[in-house]
Amino acid sequence: MRLATWGVWLFGLGVAGPARAHSPAPGVEGFFLGLAHPFSTPGQVVVILALALVVGGFATRLVPWMLGVFFAAGFASLLPGPVLAALEVPLFAVGLVAAVAAASLPGQGAAVAFGLLVLGGGLIGQASIPGPGPVQDRIVTMAGAITGASLGLAYGVGLLVVLREKMRAPWVAIGLRVLAAWIAAVAALMLALVFAPGAEVAPL
Repeated sequence: MRLATWGVWLFGLGVAGPARAHSPAPGVEGFFLGLAHPFSTPGQVVVILALALVVGGFATRLVPWMLGVFFAAGFASLLPGPVLAALEVPLFAVGLVAAVAAASLPGQGAAVAFGLLVLGGGLIGQASIPGPGPVQDRIVTMAGAITGASLGLAYGVGLLVVLREKMRAPWVAIGLRVLAAWIAAVAALMLALVFAPGAEVAPL
């Protein structure tokens, strides 16, 4: 029942955005633009999907703590401003390690999982820093981006937890490990493209 309540609450947060997208409150449009930003670049999507598979493999009691660490790391990484000039390599690298962990040792190595959440949240926070502009607008947009990434991770984890609890057939666990391996392959391919001579990957 508690898990169902969380699902309703998260769904409400997700659908409330479009309903208020035309609010006259200053800067609110930037917040909702920020919500979508984590899903606009391949590196961030790979990290969110891989981390969802990592977190979804652990006991439900650890899930809120893990989501909180990701959220806090994302916000903390905004404070120093832009630190990394290019983010595609670290994003795909973290996504690759997270996906390999989810495929090979699901639900094991909590310390590694927390470390990956810190790295993933921090990198997505860095990727969420907008260009020059009014300070208030930039803050609102960054808050929206971190919130969007956290909601995306929470939705993914929630779906995996429900799937794991409702469908205990062996093929479910196998399928999730195959999915994690597929995401790892995508991340490895993207890293190979970054380092291939003459290849270009759009900056994140």
